[in-house]
Amino acid sequence: MRTKAKAAYEALNDSPMRNRIRRQAEVFSAVVYWQPGDYDYATLVREFRRIRETGFTAVRFHTQGPVETGVGQFDFFRSDAWMKAADEAELDVVFHHEHPSPGDAMLAKHGLTRAEFEMLDATDPRFAPPLRDTLAPVVERYKSHRRLYMWVIYGEPSGGARPLDTPEAKAAFGRWLERKYQTVAALDNAWNLYPEKGKAIVAGFDRAWQMVEEGGGGPDALSAVAFTGVKYGAMTDLFRFQSAHYVSRVSKIMDIVNALDPEHPRAVGAHQLFANQPELRWDHGAFARTADLYFSSIHLSWHFGFVANEVDRPVLMMSKLTADMIKGGWASAFETTGGSVAYSGVCANAMTPGLMQRLICAYLAAGNKALAFWTWNPRPGGSEAGEYSLTTLSGAISTWALEAGKLSQLMVKHKREIWNADGEARVGLVQSWDSEAVLLLERIRGGDASQQPVRAQTGAARAMINHRIPFEYVTERELLTGIAGVYDTIYVPHARALSDASLEALAAYVQGGGRLIGDVQFAFVDEHGKLRFNGQGSWQERLFGAWVDTVHDTRTAPMALDGMNVDGLFADLSVPRARVLARFANGAPAVTESKMGLGSAVLVGFDPARMCWRPGNVAMEKWLAELLDGHTTPTFRCSAGVVTRRRSPTADHYFVLNDGTAACNARLDVFDATYQRGDELITGKSLNVDGTCWFDLPPNGAAWVRLERQT
Repeated sequence: MRTKAKAAYEALNDSPMRNRIRRQAEVFSAVVYWQPGDYDYATLVREFRRIRETGFTAVRFHTQGPVETGVGQFDFFRSDAWMKAADEAELDVVFHHEHPSPGDAMLAKHGLTRAEFEMLDATDPRFAPPLRDTLAPVVERYKSHRRLYMWVIYGEPSGGARPLDTPEAKAAFGRWLERKYQTVAALDNAWNLYPEKGKAIVAGFDRAWQMVEEGGGGPDALSAVAFTGVKYGAMTDLFRFQSAHYVSRVSKIMDIVNALDPEHPRAVGAHQLFANQPELRWDHGAFARTADLYFSSIHLSWHFGFVANEVDRPVLMMSKLTADMIKGGWASAFETTGGSVAYSGVCANAMTPGLMQRLICAYLAAGNKALAFWTWNPRPGGSEAGEYSLTTLSGAISTWALEAGKLSQLMVKHKREIWNADGEARVGLVQSWDSEAVLLLERIRGGDASQQPVRAQTGAARAMINHRIPFEYVTERELLTGIAGVYDTIYVPHARALSDASLEALAAYVQGGGRLIGDVQFAFVDEHGKLRFNGQGSWQERLFGAWVDTVHDTRTAPMALDGMNVDGLFADLSVPRARVLARFANGAPAVTESKMGLGSAVLVGFDPARMCWRPGNVAMEKWLAELLDGHTTPTFRCSAGVVTRRRSPTADHYFVLNDGTAACNARLDVFDATYQRGDELITGKSLNVDGTCWFDLPPNGAAWVRLERQT
């Protein structure tokens, strides 16, 4: 099973460009130079040179793109000057040509209105021509420039709950439904909770939008306090349609850029990786695969309110969410915090050389292979005045900028090992888009339910990070490709809604020798929100030899397990043919396991991952970690810090984050390798590799330990 799964894994993001990027071990470190208005050319060259001399390899053009002056005509004065300055400074250019939407005049030239164009399917022959005519002048002008490094399209997706408020939008929704369901009867079967013979709730594909409006999907699609019976299927399909529509159009734009310039890679990015994706009409896993490089915006001031603005572990999680969406491909923390923030974000942050070390080490530990910072110089006014920058208000290069430049150069120096490194993931942590979509409709709880799957993923990740268990995020779409077998264990936390296709894939994984872990919400409903009745022959019984017979909440019935209070949901488990691994304090079954084929499946009758969402639940984190990976012999131990190992054929790299205020001399014991040389790369100190390895871990800083394998 593992060999076949590994082949499927390698094929996920395979392409000629990816193979070239991997072969060349492409890495870069860039900064945004912020100057949207007039500028002095000599100052531009000087600043670009300072960027290069600090240790960065590229500048990101974000504010000086060509300005459209007519139909297919552009003023290239400023972008030409910037390209010339970059060439003079010997600095590569990441050309950020964001949202290349045709203007109204261009659309009129092609016989389209704005409303028509916005709802065209990407496969519609009318979609590409106005885009090509808008993109071609820019791409053709710079594709042969020796400093052009890559094209960036769509730096942060806009998404949004756009209503079906135009005839074009309603028609596009109907066409999408027809492609998906083929017949109106099949659509009605998916949406109709209370079918009556001879009575359909959907009159036709062209009228399906009426169900969305009745379900609260009108001008304010999520305004209703609660949704009744027949509306769940309509609303979840609306979410799927809008996210798929967006992804398909971006993919087509990428195809156009590639056709115009097949020699330079293309990049797309995302942000708010802890958000409920369907609420924003995003699908990060699908979006990542539209380009050669997938990146994320990771700002301490904007993106961490969900986890009470905690830093190290959530930064590592968000970095992994970036890299794991494009497995085996090119990922980057592309727009990350460059400096201190006082007012412009949700919360403020300092910036120090030690924090910069921790951020960069987290990005690399997660498998990212490029860096980019917001920004080199501060904005002169507005909400970000004087903030986020790598230079000080007097124009001096900051101490944290120098640290970022130093680590960037280390990344370049060791780029081959970084590209060849493996994170050794033993656990696949499933991210259920369908569950997020269904729980988004549980509005009666004030929106709290929509965050439950993300909280569970965060808690599971926290437990594994704190117990040195290597893992990867896995999307449901990836499960269907057959990659599950690369992981010893698959954990599906708080996955309330799972499709038959996902369950078939998980069953095949267990049959082939894998270990599946589900919890109290596992496949409670299907992807349309229809209840899955459990019992003999049900999916839960087939997979687990047990099933959830009733779901309760501890608010009115306190529960305990192994001396720990259980918080949130718990289940009455029926156990006809499974082994009971653990019982609640009242003697009721709490955890079961059954054999299936060559593997096994564990059913947890409560919500342990969600209990670990916030830091501090040490006992439950330990309990969950042992359940996920307790049978595995540790490959290494480290006495301090948050530690991640990535292994290449020539050297192992250990990234150690210290979010404490105390310095320490940390001890590293490795049980599965011997080494001939050791270095702590940030300080440049050589390390003893005879047996135990000791290294200095600075307060609020990081260590990057490289241990060279014996040849």
